Amino acid sequence: MIKNIFINILIIVFFWKGKVSDEDFTVHIADPKKGNLEMHWKDSSGKPHRSFSSVKKELEKKGQKLIFAMNGGMYEEDRSPVGLYIENGKELNRINLKKGKGNFYTMPNGVFSVLKDGTADISVSDAIPDVSKIRFATQSGPMLVVRGEIPKKYGKNSPLRKIRNGVGLLSDGRLIFAMNRKELNLHEFASFFKKRGCRNALYLDGTISSVYLPEKGEDFLGGDFGAIITEKE
Repeated sequence: MIKNIFINILIIVFFWKGKVSDEDFTVHIADPKKGNLEMHWKDSSGKPHRSFSSVKKELEKKGQKLIFAMNGGMYEEDRSPVGLYIENGKELNRINLKKGKGNFYTMPNGVFSVLKDGTADISVSDAIPDVSKIRFATQSGPMLVVRGEIPKKYGKNSPLRKIRNGVGLLSDGRLIFAMNRKELNLHEFASFFKKRGCRNALYLDGTISSVYLPEKGEDFLGGDFGAIITEKE
């Protein structure tokens, strides 16, 4: 009898871990056509912002209000981007198509960009839009959804569970930013974007993933990041 109880507990735990709902995520949907999405790396003095607080203060000096912030991709120890980074139309770091270890180099990796015409794009790194057409861009990896499908390499039963954040492109051209509130594996995290109808979605970071979104009770202003994605009003 004790053996049967133990087995039943294991079954309940297994299915509880695999059950993912929208309530497990902090979600922000943004329309790039409004022109309020930006990416920030360095402050006015030339030093990396690192924190949401630093970006918030800089925007406030311009009379602007920060309504959303999320860490936006992989970075080196000095907080410089690992891959492509474009801010206000200036290419500050070139595309990185090298081979290596870690999430960034897990193929396919990709680029999230906001174009000068007000549209957004998420593409694998070797198929991005013309750089001259991009206003903001950050490279990260791996891609979570590619042409509507989750890469088969992301095992459904992977025991590697973390807090992660990412961005997906919805069918109507809007963007969905999401961070999971309970630890999930990569397949479960990617499934969230696929179920929302994202044809392409990109992993931004894990473990340190953070979000500032006061309207949903997320008021964290700390952090020690590289690029930071924001929306203002």
